[in-house]
Amino acid sequence: MALRIWKCAKEAASRNPRSLIDIALEVGYTSPSHFAQVFRRVVGLKPTEFGGAVKVVNMSDAAEKEVSDHYAGQRQVLINGINAFEPAVDQLHAAYKRQEFQDWPTIILATTVQTSAISLFKLLPLERRREPLDKRSIASIIRNLIDTHNSLDLLLKTATLEEFNLHRDILGLYLASRIAKVQSKIASDQASQFYPYAASTYWDKIRKSKLYDKSMDRLKRGESLFYTTRVERVKKACGAHTDFVISVISDLSTYVHSVPPGLWFSDIGELYADTDQQRPIVGVWLRVANFYLARTFSMVLDIFPVANTTELKDFISRHQAVFAS
Repeated sequence: MALRIWKCAKEAASRNPRSLIDIALEVGYTSPSHFAQVFRRVVGLKPTEFGGAVKVVNMSDAAEKEVSDHYAGQRQVLINGINAFEPAVDQLHAAYKRQEFQDWPTIILATTVQTSAISLFKLLPLERRREPLDKRSIASIIRNLIDTHNSLDLLLKTATLEEFNLHRDILGLYLASRIAKVQSKIASDQASQFYPYAASTYWDKIRKSKLYDKSMDRLKRGESLFYTTRVERVKKACGAHTDFVISVISDLSTYVHSVPPGLWFSDIGELYADTDQQRPIVGVWLRVANFYLARTFSMVLDIFPVANTTELKDFISRHQAVFAS
């Protein structure tokens, strides 16, 4: 995504007379307003402010190098966050064993985030071209980090007891449905009838909640925790940067669910190539991942403040927004 924006900027700064919007459409943006928002975030100027002078070309080259270097910086930020959160995960498990903290969904989700972040870091090469840059696996883990954050947000950020109980029932429905499905696939003749019964019971409780509305019908099959749309969830977390983050998530989804169109007629090795063109893209992905990690850490500390440290506070404070204003 960032690479597409820089391509537009370079084209506009050349002697080519085509409009910036024409170039944007050519590289995959279908909405001029969306393109303008992303362009301003990446380049620092509105499309209409971007000139064609030689000095602008030089500035964009320098900025592109800065974006490339951003990968290494975000890689380091990620490991800093992992190291800062590790003692908190250990303390959560110890407190659970001592029966001092019994909120097991929070412990499971916090542990999931930490192990996913470690897996993500292991996929990020430090030295160029020594190891593959597996963008499909990286994108998949970052998507999982975002979804785990959203799950924790659903369970912890409740305004009333009624909402708290509703969201715990949604979790119960999801878990019972998943277990029932797994059991039926492995040994249907031995599958316990408890889990289908539990799923039905949780669904009845959801339907009877004062907060129930038709948007929750999508939960009935127990295949998701979320009754809000992805845009609504991103807006809640990212605020003014919602459009930008949605475009990043779209890029992630393209890598996770299919082969990106740009690779259809090129060497499949490009999917794993660690190049100057690919690192800026992954650097932007990592910035979004670090933001969601910081929000997840903050939610855990809200209900388990004993685990707070100076390093963790610093990591969280540096990610109050996806990008600095």
